[in-house]
Amino acid sequence: MPLRSLFFLFLKLGATSFGGYMVLVAQIQDEVVEKRELLSADDILKGLTLCQLIPGPLSVNVAAFVGHRLAGTVGAVTAIAAVLLPATVLTLVLAVLYFRFHHLPATEGFFHGIGPVVAVLIGMAGWRLGGKMTLGAVSLILAAFTFAYVAFFGGGIFVPLVVCGLAGLVMGEKA
Repeated sequence: MPLRSLFFLFLKLGATSFGGYMVLVAQIQDEVVEKRELLSADDILKGLTLCQLIPGPLSVNVAAFVGHRLAGTVGAVTAIAAVLLPATVLTLVLAVLYFRFHHLPATEGFFHGIGPVVAVLIGMAGWRLGGKMTLGAVSLILAAFTFAYVAFFGGGIFVPLVVCGLAGLVMGEKA
């Protein structure tokens, strides 16, 4: 894929993926697998698994993975720069506006009002990504464990990631 096309693809994804990292990951998967057929669904799922194991924001890691698969190291750097550019510009603009107008009641109401919308967008993205996976019994049990651990104990994702990875390895569950 030409770098120019890769740049504009990830610039568009970065500019339209409101709702957090899961929305961006779902949009990358939709664009790269479903619409353009540049990578297979299996490639994206394996890349997503790999990207969860390394430090950094998941969506940026996935963008780097896809960029690398499509255009090598320069493609990874291009994808990262393009996907981060809209968020960087928007964050700077919102920060300036917030600090200039934060004392106004309408500003506070706006920021309280967008929270539920973001939650719905994240839920929809998770549902779309989860619908692409075929899970065996062991995977479903491990997913339930992870949900319970995070929801009820407020833990981070590191402990369930290690426990579930080891359990899947021991039990021989195939991804």
